[in-house]
Amino acid sequence: MVSNYVTAQEWKAKYDEVGLFENGLAYVMRDGEYGYVDKSGKEVIPCTYKAIGSFNPQGLVWVNKGGHVSEQSSRSEERRVGKE
Repeated sequence: MVSNYVTAQEWKAKYDEVGLFENGLAYVMRDGEYGYVDKSGKEVIPCTYKAIGSFNPQGLVWVNKGGHVSEQSSRSEERRVGKE
C-alpha cells in the first residue's frame, strides 16, 4: 500500500521542528525560519518567516519577516498589515 503521508523519519530529516497538525496543516521550522506544510509534506507556506502564528477562523495566519507582520492564507496570498 502506498501512503500519501510523510513518515516521522522524513519529517525529522527535513525540519528542525514540526508542530501538531490542525485542519490538515502543521507549522514547521527549518534553519530558524517557519512555514506550514500539509500532511503530504508540501510546503503551503514556505519556511521563510522569523515567526508564525496559528490560523484564525478566516484561514489567515500572521507571519513575521524582517520586522513586518503580515497575514498569510494557506493559498499563499499575502497582505501586509503593519510593522512589528
